[in-house]
Amino acid sequence: TAIARQDFYTDFDGVDDHIVLGGSSPDGSFSISSWVFDTHASASSHFSAIYASNSTNIWFGVQNNTNGKVRLHLNGDGNYADTPSGSFSSPSNEWIHLACTWDGSNAKIYIDGVSQTLSVTGSIATPSANANPTIGINDNNLSLNQWTGSISNVSVYQTALDAQTISQMAKSRFT
Repeated sequence: TAIARQDFYTDFDGVDDHIVLGGSSPDGSFSISSWVFDTHASASSHFSAIYASNSTNIWFGVQNNTNGKVRLHLNGDGNYADTPSGSFSSPSNEWIHLACTWDGSNAKIYIDGVSQTLSVTGSIATPSANANPTIGINDNNLSLNQWTGSISNVSVYQTALDAQTISQMAKSRFT
């Protein structure tokens, strides 16, 4: 069971912890913002979900292996945008602000308020709404992509936030 702390973050053990949000995921332009504290030791091909809706309809998380990438999947497993190798260090052992946006045409990923150069694989496209998105794990396969560490202040917006807004969120420093 995930443990919700009084200081407004939730610990995930990487085994079976997750939060089911209820409602539905965005079905057009969107942004996802979160503070993360990753404690997972590097492992080959380990992915950790921050937010998932129908697995890869929208999947935002971290590839915690020697590549150290932040990834956003849209509309299918082979369709994603990710940051360069080494842009995310695991375990980070510090709070990091991660955000992504989709404006209907372009994906953006931010680490601590800084827009990252992305490489796109496949054909990313506007997602459709899906019920019961999750935090900390894949929503349609609860044995995949478990987060190890803490997640706080996950916000999902039905619009693509601009770079200045994301930067201001990151400057608010969650501790």
